[in-house]
Amino acid sequence: WEWAACAGQTTPFFYGTKDSDFGQYANLADLSMKDFATNPYTVDQKYSNLTQYDDWIPSEKRFSDGVLLTTAPGSYRPNAWGLYDVHGNVAEWTRTADDSGNFLIKGGSWYDRPYRAAVHVSRSAPVWQRLFDVGFRVVLEEK
Repeated sequence: WEWAACAGQTTPFFYGTKDSDFGQYANLADLSMKDFATNPYTVDQKYSNLTQYDDWIPSEKRFSDGVLLTTAPGSYRPNAWGLYDVHGNVAEWTRTADDSGNFLIKGGSWYDRPYRAAVHVSRSAPVWQRLFDVGFRVVLEEK
């Protein structure tokens, strides 16, 4: 997974480092996470004057990818090898398992800050666990 995601680059992301503007390349936790802060009495209305207590979800507020949750695959620029969404949108189950038999999850999601989406970072979960921000990539060999 790391080899394909980096597309020959030696940086943590095919587009740079964790401090690079990911707005055109990945759907990660960014400035738009503030839109989760809604009035608890109406739920569907955003707060007009957010405080630090309303905007509590960790995010990278320097950048904006223009999307709050997930978006259609291929909405951001691909890496040099033409692979889309290797960082962000939804994290990916991989075929690699850890010592406990749990499968590794890589790439980060819309809910993750850049440091959690870098190619060298993974988390694991048992296959039976339902996760709100994880998907899988279907790969077809071209002949």
